[in-house]
Amino acid sequence: MRTTPLAAALAFIPYFMTPCGVARAAAEPVFVLDEITVTAKRFTQERIAQPAQVRVISRREIEASGALTLPDILEQSAGLSVRSLSGGSPASIELDARGYGETGNSHVLVLLDGRRLNAPDSHAVDFWAAVPLSRIERIEVQHGSGNVLYGDNAVGAVVNIVTGGHAGDTRLTLQTGSFGTLQAHGGIGIDSGALNARLDLAASRAKGYRQHNENRSASLGGRIASAPGKVEAFVDFGLGDLKADLPGYLTLAQAEANPKASVAGNGQGRSERDTWHIRPGIVLKPAANMTIKAELGYESSRLDSTLSYDMGGGFLATSQVENDYATWSLTPRINLVHSLFGVGADSVVGIDLYRTDFSSSRDYFGTTRLDLNQDSHAVYAQTSLRLKPATTLTVGARRQWVDQAATRTASPDLDNDQARNAWDIGLSHQYPGGPRVFARHGQVFRFARSDELTTFTGLGVPLRPEHGTSSEIGADWTSRRGRLQATLYRQSLKDEIAYNANPDGDWNTYDGRNENLQHTRHTGLTLDGRYLLDDDLTLTGGYALSDAEFAAGPDRGKTLPLVPRHKARLALAWQATPAWRVDGAVNWASSQYYGSDTDNSSPRLAGHTTFDLAATWENGPWQVRLAGRNLTDEHYATTGFEYLASEYPADGRALYLGLAYTP
Repeated sequence: MRTTPLAAALAFIPYFMTPCGVARAAAEPVFVLDEITVTAKRFTQERIAQPAQVRVISRREIEASGALTLPDILEQSAGLSVRSLSGGSPASIELDARGYGETGNSHVLVLLDGRRLNAPDSHAVDFWAAVPLSRIERIEVQHGSGNVLYGDNAVGAVVNIVTGGHAGDTRLTLQTGSFGTLQAHGGIGIDSGALNARLDLAASRAKGYRQHNENRSASLGGRIASAPGKVEAFVDFGLGDLKADLPGYLTLAQAEANPKASVAGNGQGRSERDTWHIRPGIVLKPAANMTIKAELGYESSRLDSTLSYDMGGGFLATSQVENDYATWSLTPRINLVHSLFGVGADSVVGIDLYRTDFSSSRDYFGTTRLDLNQDSHAVYAQTSLRLKPATTLTVGARRQWVDQAATRTASPDLDNDQARNAWDIGLSHQYPGGPRVFARHGQVFRFARSDELTTFTGLGVPLRPEHGTSSEIGADWTSRRGRLQATLYRQSLKDEIAYNANPDGDWNTYDGRNENLQHTRHTGLTLDGRYLLDDDLTLTGGYALSDAEFAAGPDRGKTLPLVPRHKARLALAWQATPAWRVDGAVNWASSQYYGSDTDNSSPRLAGHTTFDLAATWENGPWQVRLAGRNLTDEHYATTGFEYLASEYPADGRALYLGLAYTP
């Protein structure tokens, strides 16, 4: 890995730590880092002592961002990459962290108030519209492994979306703008003393940047809870509906001629998803040092999609897929503050039980039916020992069993029963008046997704879980003027699950399948900071270096596809008057290899630079915001594939006008 970015980071940190810097800040506004987090141990804590980089995106930051969707917010977080097959549409958006490229979606765990949003297939989270921004109180991003506490998928990062706010809050937002966009979000809270409730509704529609790119969505979500005390009961619930046209890919020549086009036969289609969930839970506090929490959840989801492909000779083949899945979950755990070996300890012990029934009807050149039953059982424990007032040692371990039984028309049954261990040990130390430094090392894993066990014509082969090691060192520092986070990491995985398009060497047979093919190594640096230049001017920025390569096999030493080596963002916020605020940001990503180009033999997907600008006026409960995105109308794509010589164009220049009311 090149050391220049690290050298720059280490040179930057002392500026924040100089005594003269502190003296200058004494008479200026105090910067406060929000340290309330639940991601770090699955219970709310006031101070981040975990040996990991945890970034909390506050409600204020969300409101100031000018974002329309949740992925828009996550894209602004250093270390997270967002890819889309349909521009700004809430369908077909994928997350990546620490450079996993085509399988990035399967290596990032997304939670909504602690509830897993990752689907059992590789679509992962493709219903972002069900989480309107007006409903979000904060977003917690823990970079690196979260396998011990959360299990499967939590390899590159854990993103926990925390909703709610004060029970009496009322919010209403309206947005309209380019590409026929219209959004309406509303929320209301009721607090009766013994009982409080919250209900949030959202609806949106857009024609989209490209042709055949229209989408409509509606969602409702809420929570009913008793007042906190020794016993607290609650029920989380929600439902949503999303209908989206899929414009498909464009060949490089087609994208150059007209990036807004959609060509029949190039994967053009339509997707519809309906989902609902209910999740009652209870919190018990039988003693001052003990908290017990448990949730019983049920989630149902249905996805119908249709895609068309040009088979040559003027023949368009249409594939239709109907997926239904239902998941039961039971997640009890206990948090105990106690003494261990003569030092203070904070321990979490729990079990995770999940049962998923997945069925799929697939019509390619004939109708087949796939049924998958998956049972997941896990037990985990984590203890944080306060060795000194400023030094915390954290150790944890998990054992997880996943039993997968699949049947498919005209195919032999497939059993893929696997088990893996995860563990980690880390140390965190807070220097008085200075940075918090941490180091962590452990073992990680990921199990195969349901559709990774299938092929074009039938079932695939049993797949071993990916497994390997994860190591990181980092520091975060908060002063009266700002904050800075820096993390160096390295993850090495064996039995990487990858798609082999031609296992028998004959391109005339459709026998592509997922196999345990590659070993990968992911090394990088993440920087994230914020600095108050003066009373009215705030500078924020982030940078991520990702050096992801194959560590074994025929592509050893080659870079993983769809992983930009460099990503950066620099933003400036100016509070011009008490009522007016102006925000500007520059976003940059370097080039990357096209998907499936594992031997790096083709030209790269070009990098891109975009510029955003927004102006906000606030008066009491009212807020009006005019925001422009990609103002230079940069033509670029975040996703493309070598075997199709194709790419999926991102949105061009866009303007949005928003109105918000929060009494």
